[in-house]
Amino acid sequence: MGIDTDTNYPYTDKQGTCKADRNQEVTIDRHAMVPPYNEKALRKQVAKQPVGSGLDASGHEFQLYTGGIHRAPCTTIRNHAVTIVGYDSEASEDYWIIKNTYGKKWGEEGYLKLPRNVAERDGKCGIAQWPLYPKKSQNPKSSQSILFTIEGKIYVL
Repeated sequence: MGIDTDTNYPYTDKQGTCKADRNQEVTIDRHAMVPPYNEKALRKQVAKQPVGSGLDASGHEFQLYTGGIHRAPCTTIRNHAVTIVGYDSEASEDYWIIKNTYGKKWGEEGYLKLPRNVAERDGKCGIAQWPLYPKKSQNPKSSQSILFTIEGKIYVL
């Protein structure tokens, strides 16, 4: 069991049934955590590989985001998982490049620019709270899991 690739099983933006009988999959042996509340450490890890995190996606502005750096107000209560895939600067403002799961019709072809190096300890919208990245091991431990919570719900990876 594993995660299918985006190419083999693309997001369809429709309600329906998951197709669990796919043959191709990518597996992750374990996860490692980027030091929480540390955007410098997060930037260093994102330079090496994508990093999973969560953020507050409950705001109307987030739901209707079409482009540019997302400066709308948000809380640090994380309720949506995203993947941080890069970082950049625009007119001397630093931002994260984040891949969302809403498909290419949302944001900038499915991506979000979120302010980086902000004053809030948690990062903008809570992005720097508990970032994780996947790891492959030479000797994988198949029984290893990681627990985390978003809005009081417990998730197991």
